[in-house]
Amino acid sequence: MNKKQPKNSVAKKLHRSTNTFKETEEVENNEILNLLKNSEEVSNNGQNIISNKNSDKVEEKLPSVSRKRKRSDAGHIKTAFDDRNHINSKLDPGHRLDIKKRWKSLVEKTYHLKNEINLLPVYLSSFVEIIIASELEGRLLEASKNMYAKYIVCKLMKFCPEYGSKILTEFKGQVKKLFLHTEARIVLLEAIQYIINKQESFNYIIMLRILLEYFIYADEPKLKKVIEIICEHIPLLLHTWEGSQVAMLCFPYGTVKECKVMLKSMKEYIAKICKEEYGYLVLLRAFDVVDDTVSVTKYIIDQMVKPSVFETIMHDKFGHRMVLYLLTGRERSKMYLGFDTFQLLEKGDEIRAKTSKKDPAIRTNELRKTISPALINYTKENTAEMLSNTYMTQIFCETLLCGETAIEEKISILENIPALIGDTSNENNIMLSC
Repeated sequence: MNKKQPKNSVAKKLHRSTNTFKETEEVENNEILNLLKNSEEVSNNGQNIISNKNSDKVEEKLPSVSRKRKRSDAGHIKTAFDDRNHINSKLDPGHRLDIKKRWKSLVEKTYHLKNEINLLPVYLSSFVEIIIASELEGRLLEASKNMYAKYIVCKLMKFCPEYGSKILTEFKGQVKKLFLHTEARIVLLEAIQYIINKQESFNYIIMLRILLEYFIYADEPKLKKVIEIICEHIPLLLHTWEGSQVAMLCFPYGTVKECKVMLKSMKEYIAKICKEEYGYLVLLRAFDVVDDTVSVTKYIIDQMVKPSVFETIMHDKFGHRMVLYLLTGRERSKMYLGFDTFQLLEKGDEIRAKTSKKDPAIRTNELRKTISPALINYTKENTAEMLSNTYMTQIFCETLLCGETAIEEKISILENIPALIGDTSNENNIMLSC
């Protein structure tokens, strides 16, 4: 026991000495830190005292206005400093990378949103379709040229047929430009498909060709059964070449009753039929083969000579040929009808010889008498206008040569021509432009 005591005492002494050394080091370090803090506070207080003294001296010298200016300048400096920090943050490459990430996410979101909007007309109710269509109304042409909006227009035509006609009316007069536009071509193709697939069109492109082949090769009894079915729908056949050929065969093979039904069905559309490339040919065939000239006058000629319609027909490329055909008859109309048209009309003469009971010359005179009064009255009142238009000049000359009227009335029309020479007040006078 006596040997171990000194060892414990030595260890205790060493332990005490190390503890005291550490304590002295900590005390010395704390004293140094306190001295440094005190020196910094003293220096700061000294600077503040000096600055306060200097500022007090300057403020005593400066007036109150300069103090306000000083404050405003300090505010401007502060805002400029803040703006500089903001600008520096924008110029930082990290900030630019952040913008690229945001832009990428924004593009992805708009792409998904575009797809969702395109699917709205497919899956949502008719109420939502009405809202979309009403928002785009008046701007459908502009939307058709847009990279994303064009799909909305296509979907509206495909899934909302009631708005198809509104879309087509906005495209009127702009079809050529739309065909040349990269984005709008898809919308035009959809519009063409919409027109073809309309319920009232019967998908005519294929059906009419088959019907024409049937009329060419079928027997007469079978043809009459088909004519009995389609005689009320003749106006629907006149918009294509095949359909017009079918209608031209219906008139010579049809009975008197069926011809009357066909003429009556066209009554409301005479103004349009006269100006159609294929429609006017059907009317020429009716003038050639229908024996009931009273029905022809009632349903066709009386509708043609209406004041609101007659002038537009005479100004038209195809319409004025009808008027000339009624005035001059088959032989003299060679000057105004094309060679192909004339040959097409001659093909019906063989059928007419079998089915018609009236002399062609008598039929031509009866039709000429019905249209002559309207032409005479129009030429009297509009001599200058008729002489200033190529188509109407032809009608003017043929009215004087072939019109069924008294010679005195023709003389009164000719007397209007010298009066035009002396009329220099009208700049559009045909005599002044010669």
